[in-house]
Amino acid sequence: MVAKITLVLFANFLSSPLLPPAPRLFLCPTAVQWLLLTLPRPSPNTRPPMFPRLLFTLLLLPTTATTATTPSPPPPVILLNGLAGARMQATLDKNSGPHSYCDRNSHGQSVDLWLSAKELVPGVIDCLFDNMALRYNSTNKTYSNTPGVTLDGSVDFGGVDGLNYLDKGVKLSGYFATLISRLEKTLNYTVGKDLRGAPYDWRLAPDGLGQSVVGAASSLPYFTRLKQLVEDTYTLNNNRAVVLLTHSMGGPVALSFLQLQTTEWKTTYVAGFMPLSPPFGGAVSTMLALVSGDTLGVPIVSHKIFHPIQSTCASGPWLFPQPSLWPSTDVLLTAGSTVYTSSNYTQLTSDLGLAQAHNMFVDGVNALALGAFEPPHVRVEVLRGTGVATMASLVYSDRFVSGTVPNAPVERYEYAGDGTVNDRSLNRGKEWMGKQTELVRYWKYENTSHFGILKSDEALDQIVSLLVTFE
Repeated sequence: MVAKITLVLFANFLSSPLLPPAPRLFLCPTAVQWLLLTLPRPSPNTRPPMFPRLLFTLLLLPTTATTATTPSPPPPVILLNGLAGARMQATLDKNSGPHSYCDRNSHGQSVDLWLSAKELVPGVIDCLFDNMALRYNSTNKTYSNTPGVTLDGSVDFGGVDGLNYLDKGVKLSGYFATLISRLEKTLNYTVGKDLRGAPYDWRLAPDGLGQSVVGAASSLPYFTRLKQLVEDTYTLNNNRAVVLLTHSMGGPVALSFLQLQTTEWKTTYVAGFMPLSPPFGGAVSTMLALVSGDTLGVPIVSHKIFHPIQSTCASGPWLFPQPSLWPSTDVLLTAGSTVYTSSNYTQLTSDLGLAQAHNMFVDGVNALALGAFEPPHVRVEVLRGTGVATMASLVYSDRFVSGTVPNAPVERYEYAGDGTVNDRSLNRGKEWMGKQTELVRYWKYENTSHFGILKSDEALDQIVSLLVTFE
């Protein structure tokens, strides 16, 4: 789901009157603590009242010592990010760009695209959007990057530098950082050994993650690399099966991956699946991003600022509300007198003039993995927030004009979601309770937001407590 990344640090910078007007833009978008019981030591000058009692104690102590056991270490963990929740870098060797001042050649050096404060300056942000644009070929159903851009959406794959902080120079951009620190301090996890990251290109849906993308830094599909990372981590940790711990869109991504694997492979290599805030049925908020843009939590700036990337990502159509959860009787969006539901997504994108998104819906991207919603057939522990105002529908005052980004809508809310994902989507995993023999459990946290769950002490304590129970 769209990660509500707090970019407050950039807000005043982006809205500075010294900067030129912002142009219209184009963005695809507690450890279980062991109680040590110690017997009180008698004073050296105190004799036990009875010799038999002393003898019994001396005879008992060696037996107790020999039967004591050392608890097994927790399982290796692999982290998967949410939408807009992984860094992106690229090398540039382009012939053109939207402006003369856009860098076209990085001379073999990687440059930060997402997230970098300097790339969000009005005017310069056009260069960012051109570099991050995703292209979809509906004829052969393949994806590609801008010509001359070699994009890495899996920065520090196997480490955590691609998802702990989104901007390495700004500590306020922390994403998985708090969770990583908690696991290191309470359960002695070691980054790169039993705590690893598997960041992915969040512009893509499962079909793109399962193919080689033209212009990607790696020639191997993401799912191929993820499978190898799981196997390598298993071997590196004395043949211990791993836990896939995900946030937001990372939950559906991991589910898609698990659905592709054999039962034998999962039994050997995967101890469990722990999705946090998973949009297993999509979310209304993704509609806002594609139709008119989502500011991603940045105050002051125009709602249209990230629309250029958000409107071209495959992850947007994929995470539109699932028809099985939002029947055609549920009005999701209105524009003037026109009503849009889960039954006419193709009409919506056609009316907006979003040809690429339209083709994705026609080609069935919305149904990938989440349509049939087959269970993962591994142990599942879902952690989610609730009690936060969450977008339930959108009301635009005027009918859409093809090729024009509409003005911001009036947003209607419900209060059982986490501020980003609706309650029915967060709860969907409960369907698996009757469809797989492996354990499925839910943990709910009141007044906890989609992004806030990663910093919630209650949720973090629960994660630690659960990890030590995996075999």
